[in-house]
Amino acid sequence: MTGDFNHGKNGAATAIAMIGMTCYIVCMTSKGWYYTSISNSGLWGGCLRNQCAGIGWNGEPSFVAARSLFIVSGIFQGFKLFLAFAFCIVKHKSSVIMGIGLADLLAGLTMLGGIIAYTVFAAPTVINGGGVFGYGFYFAWFGWLFFFIAGIFNISASNNLKSYEVV
Repeated sequence: MTGDFNHGKNGAATAIAMIGMTCYIVCMTSKGWYYTSISNSGLWGGCLRNQCAGIGWNGEPSFVAARSLFIVSGIFQGFKLFLAFAFCIVKHKSSVIMGIGLADLLAGLTMLGGIIAYTVFAAPTVINGGGVFGYGFYFAWFGWLFFFIAGIFNISASNNLKSYEVV
């Protein structure tokens, strides 16, 4: 019965991580992180009066830090994909599930760091009434939380599964 519960935790973690990945993709690709009356911008590009352009790497340091941390989060997710393939071929699944859980936790925490860095960049303008945060910003907030929760579920499932594995 407990083994079935572990599969439930792992399945829930997978579903939650998929929601987190959807949020991650939306926030990484949208130009809806920040809006003013005449412009909008995202992590990679922005538009001013319907003229859109990419944003380079020579901007505000906190903005560059936010982008960098989101890239690192994507790297953790790529590592998790590698671990998912390893899950199919290893005998002791608990260590792989633990690795997937840690990758989810680290992806979520690096996303949170990126969100904080972006907030440092944009908050002064928002506070002064010059703009508002957009849907990409809020998708990032949900994304990090989903990754974090999925990581906790996977780590818990891994710890429970260790007692059932034959050495």
